[in-house]
Amino acid sequence: MLLNIVLVLIAGLLVVIAVLQRNTICTQKEEITHLQSQMQHQEEQLTQQKKAYLKGLKALEVAQKNRDEQQQALEFNNQKMQANEQVLIKAYNQLKASQEEIKYQKTMLEETFEELKIKNNRLTDSIMYAKRIQQAILPNYIEIKKSFTDAFIIFLPKDVVSGDFYWFTQIGNKTFIATVDCTGHGVPGAFMSIIGHTLLNQIVREKEIFEPSEILETLDADIYTALRQQKSKSIDGMDLSLCCVETPMGSTRLKQANDKVKVVFCGAKSTLYYSQVGQVLKIKGNRRSLGGWLKRSKYPFTNHEIHLPKGEMLYLTTDGYTDAANPRRRHFGTTKLVKLMAQIQTLPLYKQKQYFEKMLQKHQKGTEQRDDITIVGIRV
Repeated sequence: MLLNIVLVLIAGLLVVIAVLQRNTICTQKEEITHLQSQMQHQEEQLTQQKKAYLKGLKALEVAQKNRDEQQQALEFNNQKMQANEQVLIKAYNQLKASQEEIKYQKTMLEETFEELKIKNNRLTDSIMYAKRIQQAILPNYIEIKKSFTDAFIIFLPKDVVSGDFYWFTQIGNKTFIATVDCTGHGVPGAFMSIIGHTLLNQIVREKEIFEPSEILETLDADIYTALRQQKSKSIDGMDLSLCCVETPMGSTRLKQANDKVKVVFCGAKSTLYYSQVGQVLKIKGNRRSLGGWLKRSKYPFTNHEIHLPKGEMLYLTTDGYTDAANPRRRHFGTTKLVKLMAQIQTLPLYKQKQYFEKMLQKHQKGTEQRDDITIVGIRV
């Protein structure tokens, strides 16, 4: 009986132990499961930390690479700056040397300028004196006006002195009037104008040649001889309009209303304009110039004779007026000139002169004058 009790106790004890062991095992299993879960969580954290570490490491590598590149760029820029510094130093030294040279040249230029200023003043004074000489040899306007019913003169040199000139003389009942355009303008043209003026006086006053065509032939030969053009091969010469105005009463002023004035015109590459019965007509001169060694013409100069009643107009011009250009480089032109003459022919001559000057300015619109301009208007 006791043995059974012991066996029962032992069996019970074994059951308790088995239960305890079972509980322990369950607890251990739960702990193991918990530990496994923790380990798995830690492994995930480690994996994330590893990824983060790798990402940070890669970022560090990129940053290190960028820093290395920046370092290389800085080193390159530093080298470049050093090279530029050397270039700048060299350029500065060159600039300094250039400034010294410029300073020296400036001093030389100032000295040269002063010398040129003195020479220019002397030259200007000489040209102004030449202008006074040229004006002195030009005919007296009052004398010209006395010989006709009325007259006006437009004389506009391109420069201070002119290659144009007008010429006048009266012998008996013959009055000679001419406008002349010499080769060139300025000082060379002025020298030619003095030569032409002197030769015309010699031909008419001294040699007493009164036929306009003969005057031009003689003047042509005299220019050729005076300038020694056969040897010098000079092409200098002049274009000329010459009128011999003759009245039957022994004076250029008409005594009677029915009297007519005889006008003999001869031109060298120039044109005479005159009014008749309200119209403005023109007579072209010969197509040859005076003087020059090239193409010496064998064709003689031709006289053109007209008879005008009292009050009609004669216009003698050089080509400077018709050749005047506007800003678009268009010339005033012969057609426009004739139209202007026809419009103003009946006006007093001082007003005609004003119209010529006004229309010229209106056409040029500030454009620089390109040639000497001369117009002589006469009312017979």
